[in-house]
Amino acid sequence: MGERVLYYNQQGKGCAASILLAARDYYGIAVDEKLEQAGKAVCPGFGVGCFCSAFVACIMVMGLVLPETEVPQARLQFLMQMQEKWGSLNCGIISAQASDCNEVLVSAAEALEAVLADRCEC
Repeated sequence: MGERVLYYNQQGKGCAASILLAARDYYGIAVDEKLEQAGKAVCPGFGVGCFCSAFVACIMVMGLVLPETEVPQARLQFLMQMQEKWGSLNCGIISAQASDCNEVLVSAAEALEAVLADRCEC
C-alpha cells in the first residue's frame, strides 16, 4: 500500500486523500469523489498543524473495512504505534521530525496494513 500512497501524494492528492485512494486500490473499498474531497479538507493537520490527517484517514479506512466492534481496539493499536514511532500524533511536531511527509505516509500505511492483517479478510 505504501507505493500507492506515494503515487497519489505525488499527484498532489494530499495526505488523507492519498491514504484513502491507496486503500481503495489495495483493499477494494469504495472511495468516491466525495470521500476523496472530504480527505482533502483535513489536510494538512486540519489546516492548523494539529492531528495528522494521514492518521485520520487510516482510522476512516478501519471504519470502512472492519466490523464496528473491532474498530476501537484497532484504532488504539494504530495510534499507539504512530505515537511510539513519531513521539506525537500532531502534524506540526511530526513534520519537524520527518524528512518529508512521504516518510509519514508510508509508515502510516504500513501500520494500517499490520493492524488490518490481524483483523480483516481484506
